[in-house]
This record gives sequence, C-alpha cells and structure tokens, in this order.
Amino acid sequence: MNLNIGMLKCFTDLNTEGRGRFETLVDVVDSNSDLDIILAPEWYFLHDKNLLYSRLEFEKLKMRIQEKTKGRDQLLVPGTVSWIDGRNYRNTALVVSNGETVLEYSKKREAGDDDLINRYFHLRKRRLYFGVGQKKGIFNWRGLRVGLEICYDHSCKALKNDVSVGDLDLQILVSCGQTFKKDNMVIKEGGLGLSCDGYGVFCKTYRNVGRKLVEEKKSGMENLDPQISLVRFDVEL
Repeated sequence: MNLNIGMLKCFTDLNTEGRGRFETLVDVVDSNSDLDIILAPEWYFLHDKNLLYSRLEFEKLKMRIQEKTKGRDQLLVPGTVSWIDGRNYRNTALVVSNGETVLEYSKKREAGDDDLINRYFHLRKRRLYFGVGQKKGIFNWRGLRVGLEICYDHSCKALKNDVSVGDLDLQILVSCGQTFKKDNMVIKEGGLGLSCDGYGVFCKTYRNVGRKLVEEKKSGMENLDPQISLVRFDVEL
C-alpha cells in the first residue's frame, strides 16, 4: 500500500500565537487531495493569548473539521485542542475521516499542560484540573491497525500498555518536544511511526526494521506561510 503523508511543521509551544491555523489546515485539505494522511502537532489549536476553548467552541470546531473531510477517505489528525470540560482541562486529539470522528483521544499524562492551566487561572481566576483521558488510542483505517499518542503519553508507554508489540501497522505521535523511543514502539516489522512535533524538529517518519527505527526520507517540503510548512513523505506499507 502506498501512503502519501503530509505533516504541518510549525512551532506550537505555549509562547506562539495560534491565529489562522484552522484556515491553513483547510487550505492543506482542499489543495492536497493526493495526501492519504495529514497530521498537525500538539497544541495546534490554541485560542488567542493561549486561552482555552469552551466545550461549545470545541464541539463547533470538531463539526467544522468533520465537514471539511466529507467524501474524503483521508485520515486527518489536526494536532490537539486545549479546552474546558466542566472543571477539567483537556488536551484532545481528533481523528477524522470522511466526515466522521473516528476517535476522540485525550492526553493521559500531564506535561506542560499545567502552564496552560495556571495561565487560565491568572486570567480568569478559575481553577481547572487536568482531565485524564480514558480512551485507548487505537482505531482502524483502510484495513490498518493504527495507534495514537499525545506527547508524554508515549514516554509513559500508553500504547505499549494497551496492545502487544507488533500489533499495529501505524503508530502516530503528535507532540511538542517528544520523539519516539524505540522501547515504546508497538508497530509490526515494516510498520511505520509518524512523528509530528510542535518544536518543528521531529516531523519525521520511521520504519521498524529488525526492531530498529530507520528514518524515511521526506519527498518534499512546501512553505505555506512564514510560520508553517508542509512536509511530505511518500512511503510503502
């Protein structure tokens, strides 16, 4: 199976403004029908001044993303959204294909998220608590078994605790300062690890070859605006 993969390479650390990112995502989806998988990094969706999305805003954003993928068999993981769920803060990745949310996966282990929680408290004088994700980051797409982790979840072996080594065809990591650790990989021999990182360093694709991670060469890179690039990989699975 041939897979064309596109990763949005941009800084999403908590000191970076997040304006215009939905429009950039839409442009990539509309202009790149050849891409099978589109990824963005952790914290891709942050409100202006790093405020958090309300539940209503989060649901509206999810519907807008779903609408853009109708009739498309692409796999879209547009980074993560930081939002308020009652008294909890959640850091959630949406997995969307053909107009439907295949998986809504929330981060399980806190790392850097406390900065957003504290900023929100100082701005709004309302205390939030880290909402621990309960779902397994596992789903099926085009007959492939796929796993998803958010940043520090990978260091804590979130997928390795849920499935056996060799159980997955694809292992996806969306992060901001985290890369794959060989001992925490659960892809089969010849399987692929896709890493899209918000420090812009680890937008890479790896193949499991004899229990070693071998980096795949990118097939191209396009500057979308001064802050965001689209990195492409053309690989066989």
